[in-house]
Amino acid sequence: MAIYIIFIIILLILWKLKVKTVQGITFLGCLMILMLSLRSIELGYTDTKYIYYEAFNRFKTFSSIATAINDAHFRNEPLMAIYIYIFAKLFGSFRLFLIVSAMFSLIPVIQLIKKNNKTAYLAILYFFSFYYFFYMYLIKQMIALSIIIIAFNASQQKKLIKFICMCLLASSIHKFAWPCLIIYPICNYIKFKRKTYILITVIIIAGLMFPKTLVDLIIKIDPTGLMSTYINIYNKNTSLNLGIFLNIFILIFCALMRNKIKINQENYNALLILSSINCILNSYSLIITEFQRLAFFFGIYNSILLPKALESLPIKQQYKTICVYFIVTCLIIYGLGRTAINTQCLPYKFLWID
Repeated sequence: MAIYIIFIIILLILWKLKVKTVQGITFLGCLMILMLSLRSIELGYTDTKYIYYEAFNRFKTFSSIATAINDAHFRNEPLMAIYIYIFAKLFGSFRLFLIVSAMFSLIPVIQLIKKNNKTAYLAILYFFSFYYFFYMYLIKQMIALSIIIIAFNASQQKKLIKFICMCLLASSIHKFAWPCLIIYPICNYIKFKRKTYILITVIIIAGLMFPKTLVDLIIKIDPTGLMSTYINIYNKNTSLNLGIFLNIFILIFCALMRNKIKINQENYNALLILSSINCILNSYSLIITEFQRLAFFFGIYNSILLPKALESLPIKQQYKTICVYFIVTCLIIYGLGRTAINTQCLPYKFLWID
């Protein structure tokens, strides 16, 4: 529990110094994620040790970038291969690689939240309480996720070329980021209405009732041709989890509040659509667990959607605060109970040296 004790101590110091809420939580969250760079490579899934760490050491011996790009683990993710190769050759420090990767992946998230200044502290709380555990091992996905956030901003500004470039860039870091290309058309041309509830329910039920048809369809439309391999590697997840229900609850609540949103309704509508996709993909994780990773690219926007909805509630601020703490507690319980335990990332097992 050492990391949480440190968290509380820093929080008390910030309170004594009368640091603003947004700045304080941002600083704390960034510090905690950067602290993960001190973690043991034995912590969490084997990705860190057997993919990134081994690739880092292997790339040190390569004579050219072309060799790194053709490496078996990064053959379909050339930009990630180049990134690791440059770090391995120029700096040779895997610890520094983790620190810089964390910073790269955090900057666009903070920028996204800052644009929603009124609800920024709620957004930061949501993001750090849920996504913190995934920084343990999803290195390339978190970097790709940040690039997709930039793509979303381009979509909102109707900059199609920039949007496509950002999505392709993210796909060259994490091969399954390409489905995010649907963000532009659905956010700009589809409206969230009452019948959307029915459509989402039908899509979820149809996928769960006919999983083989769904998987066959995904394999056919997957341009990487790798989905079939992943489906064979990862077992079917047959257990319901808090994350699915929590995401559905957030969507329903935010959808019910949409008529109370008076400012920037178009942006709110886009966030609802993305939250809908997140719910669908999370439910499909019952068919194949990899859908949950794909859902991250769409679920990140709940961090600004939910605070907007909470702020529009016609109740006292103290009750809104209670709602925030309840939801954040659920996210932490989900992170501890599913992600942390399943990936052996419990805080008391945190090791500070390799």
